[in-house]
Amino acid sequence: MTVSAKALATTAAELSTWFVEMYADLTALAENTEKGVSRARGKRPTLAERDLKAVQPAAETFLGKHVTPEAAGIIIRPGVVGDEGDIEWWKRGEDGSTARVLFTLTPQTAGFYDFETLEWFRNVIETGRPTLTGPYLDYAGMDQYILTMTVPFRLDGTIIGAAGCDIELAALESALMPMLRRLDVDAALVSQHGRIVLGNSGRFLVGNRVGELPTGGVSVDLPIHELGLTLVAAPRERF
Repeated sequence: MTVSAKALATTAAELSTWFVEMYADLTALAENTEKGVSRARGKRPTLAERDLKAVQPAAETFLGKHVTPEAAGIIIRPGVVGDEGDIEWWKRGEDGSTARVLFTLTPQTAGFYDFETLEWFRNVIETGRPTLTGPYLDYAGMDQYILTMTVPFRLDGTIIGAAGCDIELAALESALMPMLRRLDVDAALVSQHGRIVLGNSGRFLVGNRVGELPTGGVSVDLPIHELGLTLVAAPRERF
């Protein structure tokens, strides 16, 4: 058995479309929040915490459109709204309502969430480009394996933080696994770090690193915001 180039290209296109739409709506979340924050600030030169009320409706709009993410919001770097930064993160409840997730942002305090050092935030601030991180175990935040997607959050043309969403691994599987399972070969979505984000067989387990491709294996780059995602596939092993 060989890997069908046509089938692989079709699946790569489906995966790309899913991610492109998600990032487009995260960008809309950021832009809608910026408009609301700007209106609330008015002519004041600095932001106040009360100006961030625009985050909740923007996050709810995003979560209302996408069933896969479980939480979304805005993260603002320290020095913009207070010395410790701010996280306006809203999680979807079972009844469809949203509730704010609270984080400890004071250093030298038990449970301190040092978000500035985390890849999903640091990369956006440094590069100004969308970022994809995980799946990883988010001990300090949601206490589960998640994928975090972020885009820059700007105010007056300056990046002051990130807009993003968290997707729990099981929800990601529900959304993307049907695409991978339509392939009659072993296949996986692989991150820029060479680790498996999702796989359709025991050969490609989440979190494992993909080294050299198996005999007959092929890979296709997913052209999504320079995220470095690839779709890899190989003929199924015969025992």
